[in-house]
Amino acid sequence: MLEAYYYIENGVFRIITAWDNLAQVYNIYSGLNKGIDEVYYACIFEQKKGLAITDTKFMKFRENVEEYIKEEDNINITSRKGYWMGNNKYIRKLRNQMSHRNSIAKVSLSDYDMHISDVPIFILKRLVEDYETLNYYYGQMLELIKDYFS
Repeated sequence: MLEAYYYIENGVFRIITAWDNLAQVYNIYSGLNKGIDEVYYACIFEQKKGLAITDTKFMKFRENVEEYIKEEDNINITSRKGYWMGNNKYIRKLRNQMSHRNSIAKVSLSDYDMHISDVPIFILKRLVEDYETLNYYYGQMLELIKDYFS
């Protein structure tokens, strides 16, 4: 079972990196022009102040992504395509836990942290749903870029 967690952890880091890549592409084509080291998807897509974007298509895209990444983590409610709500928030929380505390495969009980692992299939479902949503947004971004050059 630990091997399953290894691959899931790898997937979590890869999907967060893919979200950051989407934010980099958005940064370039929307005209944000932030430095490469200033672009993190949560900051770019949740940012409200100081946006110098005049293209309404890019603004609408950012608003749609923002709505998705701000969804509350609630598996009792489904959203588009029957996906659970808050998948991105859940995956981001896992990534932060792995980066700043411990592996998702390890049970941790201390004054600092209490963590009991979710089963791999639960994490995998959320990871796949977040990946499919990210893929959808990549498709939308490619359409915006195509329009940009038309």
